[in-house]
Amino acid sequence: MPTKYPPAWSLNQCIKAAKAVHEVHAQERFNAELLSEFLETTKTSSNFNRRTSALQGFGLLTKSEETVQLTDIAVQIVNPVAGEDKDARLTAFKKVDVLADLLPRYPNGKLPSDSETLKAVLLKSIGVQRDTISEWYDFVVDSFKAISGLSEWVTSEPMQEKQTKAQTDTTPSDPEMRTSTVFLPSGRKFSFSVETGYTPEDMAFVQNLLNLFLQATPREPKQK
Repeated sequence: MPTKYPPAWSLNQCIKAAKAVHEVHAQERFNAELLSEFLETTKTSSNFNRRTSALQGFGLLTKSEETVQLTDIAVQIVNPVAGEDKDARLTAFKKVDVLADLLPRYPNGKLPSDSETLKAVLLKSIGVQRDTISEWYDFVVDSFKAISGLSEWVTSEPMQEKQTKAQTDTTPSDPEMRTSTVFLPSGRKFSFSVETGYTPEDMAFVQNLLNLFLQATPREPKQK
C-alpha cells in the first residue's frame, strides 16, 4: 500500500537538485544547512526536510548527523561515464514503490496521453488514495520524465554493439517473400506479398477471407 502522499519532489526534480549540488560540492561531504540553496527553500521550512527526504528516498543523498553527501548513484546520473546514467536512473526510479509498480506497465517511460487513464491505474491498480490522486499523478508524470526513452531491461551491452549485431545477424529461418502486382478491371493496381511455404489449407482460408470482403463490397449499379 503506498503512502498517502508522494515524496515532496519527483525524481526529475531531485536529479536537477543533485546536478546543482555536484557542480559546487562534487561528491564531498558538506554541512546539511548548505542544502537549502539547492532545495529552493530555507533551513527552517518544512520543505527542507521533506525535499531532503525525497533525495534520500531516491538514493541520491546520504545524511550523517549534520552533514550530507551525494551517493554513487547520484554521481553516475549527473556525471556519467560510458552511459552508466541509464542504469543509475532506473535504480533510483525503482526505489519508490509506486514508480516500481508502474514501470512494467510503461517500460519505455511513455505514459498514457489521457490523464484519466493513468489516474485510474493509480487508484484501482496501485492503491493510491482518492483524495491525493492529483498529487500522485503530478509526481508520477514528472518522475517518468527522468527515464523517458529508457527501457526497463537495460543491459551492459553497449548500444553500438547492439546496432552492429542487429545489422550483421542473419535469420535463415525467416520465410522468403514473393511480391506480385496485378492490374484490376478498374485499371487500378493491386500489390501483395506472400510468404513461401503456405499449405493448400492456408490458401483456402485466404480465399474464403477474400470472398467475405467481396460480399461486403457494395456493387455499383450498371449503366443503362
